[in-house]
Amino acid sequence: MFFRLKLFFLFLMVYGNAAYAICIIPQDLEQPISDKSRFECLKNAYFLQEPKRNVSLNDVVFGPQLEDDVVFKPDEQVYCRYFYRYQNGSSNKFRCYRTNEKNILMNDKGEIVFQAQSVGAYNTEQEDYLLDQNGQIIYSHKNKPMKADVLKVRFQDGSKRHRENYASTVASRISWILGFPMEHYYSVKNVHCFGCEKNPWNEGLKPQLQYNPKVENSFPFASIERKNEAKRVIKAFVPQSKKYVITPWNWNEFVKYSHQLNAKQNLEFQVLALYANLMQTVENRGSQHVVLCEKKYYNKENKTCEQTLAGTHDMGAAFGNRALVDKETKNHPRADYKAYQATVMLKPNTCELGTVPGGLIKVSEDARREFVNRLEILNPSMIKEILRSAYFQYADLGFYNEIKKNEKLQEPALSERVLHLWSELIYSKMQVFKNTKCL
Repeated sequence: MFFRLKLFFLFLMVYGNAAYAICIIPQDLEQPISDKSRFECLKNAYFLQEPKRNVSLNDVVFGPQLEDDVVFKPDEQVYCRYFYRYQNGSSNKFRCYRTNEKNILMNDKGEIVFQAQSVGAYNTEQEDYLLDQNGQIIYSHKNKPMKADVLKVRFQDGSKRHRENYASTVASRISWILGFPMEHYYSVKNVHCFGCEKNPWNEGLKPQLQYNPKVENSFPFASIERKNEAKRVIKAFVPQSKKYVITPWNWNEFVKYSHQLNAKQNLEFQVLALYANLMQTVENRGSQHVVLCEKKYYNKENKTCEQTLAGTHDMGAAFGNRALVDKETKNHPRADYKAYQATVMLKPNTCELGTVPGGLIKVSEDARREFVNRLEILNPSMIKEILRSAYFQYADLGFYNEIKKNEKLQEPALSERVLHLWSELIYSKMQVFKNTKCL
């Protein structure tokens, strides 16, 4: 890693002002890219988008309504058909093709396609296309090939480790409103999966040789991922050995050479670091990060990006504590009320961030003000509605049951109380940034 960082910034010094330097978007994002290509796509990166001011209650509850993807409502019952695809990471998830309640496949426009019998296999020319009974691609009335609606589903199993279905939705909704780029997540009342075992994450570690429609299971309060609207430029590459070959970007490389960034980049990077500390998603591997290209900077003709957007891919570990390791899970707690309550946002009497690599980042007063300016959009009531849309009262069942016992509450008052306590806690963490000066 040290050699890669050294090489990265050697390019920064040598090629930084070269007129011909340009970010070329790789044709195959599933393959590692060269250090020089990675550098060209990072040196002009920015880190923030415009926040959503004057956000409506519908925006808070339902999230972004995407141009290219059908999105889901919190009270929705979703049906899908399981298929195997290797999954990175270590949290519960699986892939499936969206169907109706009778297991009839749907296209990516949300329309039922009655003649669809199967979907083209991964890594083939027919990949993700709807196929008829003869294995031929089905075309729309506009003579365009129809694609299946591929769902990436996160689900919970009651354990401390697998809470990312809840945390992802809340984190992505807040990120979208405040202008911090990441993928979008939508929690639903239930995902019913045809062909899913009870734990498709464990079962899915090895390919199922045949799809078995006789097996089906439901996953309450699951979340469904939709990609960010911006075009992916660099993604974390990891073969099935689980050893990362390349990551989009990591904190240390920008921290160590922050003097090479311009003033705008430096300020935005500090604001992103403040936000990552609020969410407790700071980690230096870079595997949860992403490099994107917004439409306004994308040259479709020559597949280049004038300015890239460096952001987070996944905040599933939010609302925990990066300074702690849970004895049971051997991992950082996530969506854990008491762990998040114990977090240090900023070190006392300083503007040093409480979480690694916080001590390495010098936060300016301008960055703090910009961050606080964004935080002002949200109030406790709005946060509570975001939490409600993600069924977040069920994320930390230990805390849920403790409130039930201590305050002798039953539903629906119990859920309302838990959501209120969570919203007040998250809002109180925001106040720390508002009440600390970086002078």
